[in-house]
Amino acid sequence: MTQLRPVNYALKPAAIDKAKPHATDYSLTDGGGLYVEVLPSGSKVWRYKYHRQGKREKVTIGPYPSIGVKAARDRHEALRGQLHSGESPAQAKRRDQVERRAAEARAVDFRTVARRWMEETLFYRSAGYRAQIAR
Repeated sequence: MTQLRPVNYALKPAAIDKAKPHATDYSLTDGGGLYVEVLPSGSKVWRYKYHRQGKREKVTIGPYPSIGVKAARDRHEALRGQLHSGESPAQAKRRDQVERRAAEARAVDFRTVARRWMEETLFYRSAGYRAQIAR
């Protein structure tokens, strides 16, 4: 298996902090497809853009400054390794989200929903009435 090419990262935290919002999105590139997208709202988001099978794809890493420069670069390296092994990081992220939502949906049962409904709608009723509805 071939080794990944090293990436010369160029972005400094001070440059990201100084970036001001414009009327449209713009990017501050770091290297190797990693960049910070500055949105018109002033939010700054780490993203990784790459080509796979002749198509351009991108995956969102997370918001800056919640995810710092070092953490974003570490995540970028992991995503590059995933891409190098033949798996699309964007498709893997979507698949993980679908699996997580399905697991959350399976975790909710009727008893949980009924208890929550009782707490939210019957809080002003007497204890006897609540017990009767629970039965």
